[in-house]
Parts: sequence; C-alpha cells; structure tokens
Amino acid sequence: MGLREKRIIKAFQNELYPKIEEQIFKAANFDVLISIAWNTLQEDRFSHLYNDTFVKVYFQPLIDGLKAINIDELGGELLRKGLRKIVIENSKNESNPENAISFEEGVLKIDHSPVINADAIESRTKRIITLLEDNLERFSEADENLNDISVDFNKNKNAFSFEEVNGAITITKYNDGQTTIVIPELINNKKVTKLAPYSFQEMNLEKVVLPKTLLSIGKQALDGNKLTHINLPEGLIEVGEDAFYGNELQTLTLPDSLVVIGDGAFSRNTISTLTLSESMIEIPNYCFSNSGITEVKLPLNLKKIGESAFTGNNLAFLSIPESVDSIGPQAFSESNRLEKVSMPIIFKERIENIFFRSEINNISFEYPGTDLVNKREEEQIKEGAKNEQPKVNLSQLHNQSVALTFERQDHFQEVVEDLGWSCDMLEGTVTYGEHVFRMQVLGTYSEKEQSWLWAWANKQSGIPEQFLEASLALKKIGEKYGIEDLTMPKIETENDPGHYFSFVANGVVVSSCYAPLNFKGIKVYVLLTSELVDAKEITEPALICSHFAKVTTRMKFSHKHALFSYLNQKGYKVELSGNNILATKGNDQILGIFDLKNRLLKASNSKIATNV
Repeated sequence: MGLREKRIIKAFQNELYPKIEEQIFKAANFDVLISIAWNTLQEDRFSHLYNDTFVKVYFQPLIDGLKAINIDELGGELLRKGLRKIVIENSKNESNPENAISFEEGVLKIDHSPVINADAIESRTKRIITLLEDNLERFSEADENLNDISVDFNKNKNAFSFEEVNGAITITKYNDGQTTIVIPELINNKKVTKLAPYSFQEMNLEKVVLPKTLLSIGKQALDGNKLTHINLPEGLIEVGEDAFYGNELQTLTLPDSLVVIGDGAFSRNTISTLTLSESMIEIPNYCFSNSGITEVKLPLNLKKIGESAFTGNNLAFLSIPESVDSIGPQAFSESNRLEKVSMPIIFKERIENIFFRSEINNISFEYPGTDLVNKREEEQIKEGAKNEQPKVNLSQLHNQSVALTFERQDHFQEVVEDLGWSCDMLEGTVTYGEHVFRMQVLGTYSEKEQSWLWAWANKQSGIPEQFLEASLALKKIGEKYGIEDLTMPKIETENDPGHYFSFVANGVVVSSCYAPLNFKGIKVYVLLTSELVDAKEITEPALICSHFAKVTTRMKFSHKHALFSYLNQKGYKVELSGNNILATKGNDQILGIFDLKNRLLKASNSKIATNV
C-alpha cells in the first residue's frame, strides 16, 4: 500500500467512519464490537474510489441488514444475544457475497474486495439478512439455556462433581449421560471458573456451551468427544494440553484473552476455518496438527511456532510473519497441498526440516525483506561491481557488509539459540540467558503504522545519547553522500527495512551482530557487541569460500562487489583478474569465478607453491 492510499484510507477512517459507526450501532440497537483491518482494504489503482466503494461494499449492506433483523422486538433480542462481533477485512479479494460474507460462532465477517462488484449492495444485504435469520437463534441459545441449567442444577446436584477453590468453582467431573449440555455460570452462587483435567473426557458430547465466567480449561478436559463447534468465551485465559484433542471441530476462534495454550490442545479435529488471536506470541507443539486446516492467518506479533504445530493439514498458502524467530522441527510437515510460502530468510536453510514429507519441489518460497528498500536501489544493484572504486550509495554499503553480517548472525544464533532476552535501555545492554551484549539502538519499525523511525529522530524514547552513536554515524554517512534513506527521520514503507539497514550498519559501525527486539508491536533494531560472537570468526579459506557460496542463495546482492569486500575484511590482498577475483593472504589463495552478469560461478581455495 502506497503513501497516497494510506492517506486516503486514514482520512476515511478519521473523517467519515465515526458517523458510519454511529449508524451501525443505531441499526443494531446496541454497541456491537467491530473490528476493521483497514490496512487490508486496498486495491491497487482504485484508491480514488474508496470513499464511495467502502460504503457500498461494507457499510450500507451491514446497516440495512441489521435494520431488517431489528425490525421487531424478537429480532432485536436475538441480535443482542447472538451477534458477538463484526469483522471487516479483505484477505482474498473475494467479490461473491456467498463466499465473502460468513457468520460463525456469533462473528459476522465481511471479507470482500473493497472495489470489485461494489454496486451489488442488495445481494450483500440479502446475504447478511439470510445468515443472521438462519443462525442468530443458534448462537443466542447459550444465553437462554444458562438460566434453565441453573434451575435444573438445583434439582439435580449430581449433574456435576465440583469443588470450591478460593471462592470459585472448579468442575471436576460430568456425571450425566446427556450429549448436549450447558455448563452453568454459577453453582451455589459462586462463579464457575475452571474445568479440571479430564473432567469431560470421552463423554460422547456433541454440543457444549461454556460459561462466560470460565477462565481455565484443564488438560484433556474435553478430549475424545464429538464436538463440531465450541464458543470459547472472551475472558478465557488457559486451554490445557490436549484439551480438545480428537473432536470434530469445524470452526475455531481463539479469544484475545487467551494467554496459555497447552501442547496438542486442538490436535486431530476437522477445522476448516481457524481464527487466531492477534495477541498470540506462541503456537505450542502439535497444537493444530492433523486438523484439516485449509487457511490460517498467523498473528503479526507471533514469535514461536512449535514442533509439528501444523503438521498434516491442508494449507495451500502460508505467510509466516517477520516477527517469528523460532520454528520447531516438522512444524508444517506433511503439507502436501502447499503451493506458496512466504517466510523470514533466516529459516531458508531449514526448509526440508520444517516442511518434512511435503512436496517441497512444488512449493514457491518467498522471503520478504530480502529485496532492496526501494526500486531505485534494486536497479543499482543489478549493475554489479565495477572495476573502479564504486560510488557510495545504500546498495553498495549493503554489498560491502552482506557476507560478513550473515556470518556474524549465524554465530549469534549459535550463542543465544532459543534463549529469551531482556533489555536495559538505560544501561545499554541486552541479555540472553547469562550472555550480556553491549547495545546500540539503530531504529524502530511499526507494523501498525508501516513506518521506520531512526533512533536519532525518536525524541520521546529517552534513550541515552551514547547508545545512539550507530544511528548517528549512519546519518552522517547519509549527509556526506546524499543518501536520503539515512537522513530522513521517518520512512513510510510496507516492508520492514530494519534487517537491510542493520546489514548496512554492520559494515560501517563496530559491532558483532544485530537483533530485532519486539516491544508490543514495535520492532526495535539494535547492534550488539560480544566477544563470544567475535571469537567464532571464520578464518579457514575453505570455510570462507563455502560460507560465501551459501550467502549467495540467501539474499539478492552484487556477488562480485560483496566477495571483494568480504575478502578485504578477512585481511586478504584482493585483485581483479579479468572478470574474476584473486585474493592472497600468506600462502593462501582464493579464486572467485563469475559469469558475464557478475554472478558467482565458483569460489575455491588453494595453497601458493613456494620454492624451498
């Protein structure tokens, strides 16, 4: 999404939407929860139509549909009880109302192109009305039955075994043979907050309505049943290991309140529609394995995907966000329907492990963030290395540091592995386990605002100036050579340039490596210094050659210029020999052979013969 489109959408959001929201609340006759993914509501070349098409596609059909349902007292009551949330987004450019509009688990979702078929207001309105009329009663019956079950429980105190813990009720066992049950909110006038481990295990349950008071579902509490739907209440904090293992769940929405999920919690179901909470930072081992999932949108702040988390599913497309820094073995194994995968470059060499027993040769892999910051730089890098001293621009600075930075990042991963981190901005340190790294702050990237902010320009951060020296050094280089991206305080960009800028910084500032640190949706890029990382430097000629050959497969850059710089950094005397590179250091010699487009064909090492 370009800057112009962002401004148009932002103007609509700030100036027109507040009045539209009031109309939606009035049509529903209550303040229904609305979630709009504004950053997805874009269609290239049609931003000038948004003020008209947004209303036609999303809001007018919604308002008209709600009014139609709310025309009498019965409809209004069902609407208040059964409509939990409205979601508006554009994840697949769908324009057929039958496919674009859905109503599941009380969530009305309009996932429609913002432009295509905009004038078909009536067909979208009819679709909304039909979905609500056919399903509202089903999703509202939980509220109706809660009162009934409370009365019934007073008559049959053997329906549930329970215990009181700290003034709240934990249900320890279900004793009735009914396959459709509503778990009460209150027992003995105390809130039901927990289902104990194994409490409803293998009871042939076909439908369970959970209480809104529920905070925790224990290990295997509901596993081995026949549940096709489950409405996890907002406020639920924990779902234990294998809690819903081996059911028949078809749709699943995880609430934003959910913090703890156990291994295998939703394994072996038949989930076609999975909606994850945007607050999730970890997907545990085996969590959704063998569940038939065809589509999933991973949260933007996700950090870790566990072992076999999505093994044996039916995904066709997969986008792993840049925030992910750990993927367990076989996380997406046996994914034989996969066609396209977008994932961080750091996992490229683990493809065969992550996608074990998948048809890898049939999958198209993309690595966002490895392209240059803008098209101007992309054209510059295509020119390749020149015989003469290259002019100083951003792509040349990147070429000079790319091989050495990859080497340092690999060593950094060896040191920290999967250790958690803590950061002390006032002391200028980042700690991984027992390893303390000295830090320089480079800048931050906001996924929400889609913008990069240099650390020297962030006046509100309160970071001591001695920890801004690296970003200030890059600014001075930008001023000296007229490199705009190094001197602009803030850069509007859809793609996070933090990795690219960190590569550049590693070549011009004394540091050992870099790390992106996530703080509540903001990614902070820091340069780190560590003797542990420095001590792992590659010195053997054969390893230098193999490392550089590996780097050429990981990112797009000028091979000749990068190898020339890398060998210089390793202390070699480097010369251009025709179209090739010849480097010597003592008795060691390295030869780089290139094609006519300056792409590496081979890098080899040898010993220089000496006369005795």
